Amino acid sequence: MGALFAKPMKPSAEVVKRAPKVELHVHLDGSFDSGVLFRAAQKHLEELPEKVCTPWDGKLLEVQKAVRDCNGEVEKFKSLVTVGDDILGLFPILDCFYTFLPIVRGRFDVLEELSYEFCRGRQEENIIYTEVRYSPFEFLPQDNTGKVADESQAEEAVKAVCRGLKRGQEDFQVVVRQILCCIAAQPSWSRLTAELAERYRPEGVVGVDIASGEMHFEEDSLKSSHQLAMQLAKKAELGVTVHAAESGPGTNVQEAMDIYGATRIGHGYRSVETQAYSTAKDKKIHFELCPTSSVSTEAIKLPRGKDGSFSWTTHPIARFVNDGASCSINSDDPAIFRCSLTDELMICVEQMGMSRKDLHWLTTEALSNAFNLEDGLKKSLQGKIDAFYNN
Repeated sequence: MGALFAKPMKPSAEVVKRAPKVELHVHLDGSFDSGVLFRAAQKHLEELPEKVCTPWDGKLLEVQKAVRDCNGEVEKFKSLVTVGDDILGLFPILDCFYTFLPIVRGRFDVLEELSYEFCRGRQEENIIYTEVRYSPFEFLPQDNTGKVADESQAEEAVKAVCRGLKRGQEDFQVVVRQILCCIAAQPSWSRLTAELAERYRPEGVVGVDIASGEMHFEEDSLKSSHQLAMQLAKKAELGVTVHAAESGPGTNVQEAMDIYGATRIGHGYRSVETQAYSTAKDKKIHFELCPTSSVSTEAIKLPRGKDGSFSWTTHPIARFVNDGASCSINSDDPAIFRCSLTDELMICVEQMGMSRKDLHWLTTEALSNAFNLEDGLKKSLQGKIDAFYNN
C-alpha cells in the first residue's frame, strides 16, 4: 500500500517522465491532437453545423461561427478546444467537447488519424499500457437536437479507432486497449454500445463505462437502459467501470457497484467519508483518480493560496493513497486540460508529498486492475515497472 508523505526518494520531473506508466482513465476525444483537428476544421469549415445542441441542458453552441472566428490562427483554435483556469465546472467543460466533436463526426479518416496520434503521445510520455475510452456514437453526425441520423454507423467509428490504434501500437511500441462508453443522457445508445464492445473484443475492446454526467443514478428512465448494457457486458466478461461521485454524491459509488456491477470507479472523490467509500475499499474496488480534471470540473473545490494557486494537501487523493485504497493517477482529458500524465504525477509528488515508492505502488495498482490483460503481457509490463523503480 502507499506510504504518503514518505520523505526519501522524492523523484524529479525528469525521472517521472522517464518512468514507465500505466493509464486506465483517459478519453480519446479528450486527447485529440489539436493540429489534426485544426487542419480538419479548416478543410471542412463550410460543412460544419451552424449550431449544436448539448444533451445535458439543451444549450445551442454556434460551432461554425466559433471556428470561423479563429481566422485560421492555430493558437486561437487551440484556445477554443481546450480550457484554462478561467473555465471551471463539468458542464462548461463538456461544452468544449461539443465545439470540436462536429469536426470529427462522420469523418472516419480523421478519427483514424487522431487515434494513431494518440499512440504517439503514449510513447512520448512512456505510457506502456493504456485503456482509452470513447463513445462511438459521439463520432457520428447529429442534428441540432443531438439525434444521430444513422446509429448503424457507430461500428464504422469503432473500426476507424481500431485501425488507428493498431498502426500506432506497431509504430510506437505501446499497448493500448479500448473501453466503450455509454453516455448518461443517451440511454438508447447503451445496449448497442455493449454489443459493439463484445463484438470488437478480439480487436482490443476490454470494457464498458457510463460517462458524461451522473443523472442516470437518479432517473429510472435512464438507469434501466444503462443497467441492461452493463449486464450484457458482464455476461460477455468485459470489465465495467462507471463515472461516479465526481459531480454527484458519494452514494453513487455504492450504486455503481450494486446496480451496475462496477469493479472500477471513475473519480469517486465525493465518496470519501461515506460508507460507500469504506465498502469499496474493503472490496478492493479500484478508483481512477485524475488530479487536474477533479479541480477543473469542480468535483473538488480546493482552497487557493495568496498567489492564486491551489492548495492540494487537502485533496481526497491524499486520503485514498494514505488509506491504501486501490487507486491510480490518470489524466482524464489531457488535451482539454493542457496537461499530461507526467504533470498529474508531479502534482502528487510536489503538492502532496508522494515518494518514488508511492508512484511505484500506484503504477502497480493500475496494472493489476487492467481489464482482461493477458497474464504473460501483464508480467512483462510489471517487470519493466519494477526494473525502473528498483534501479
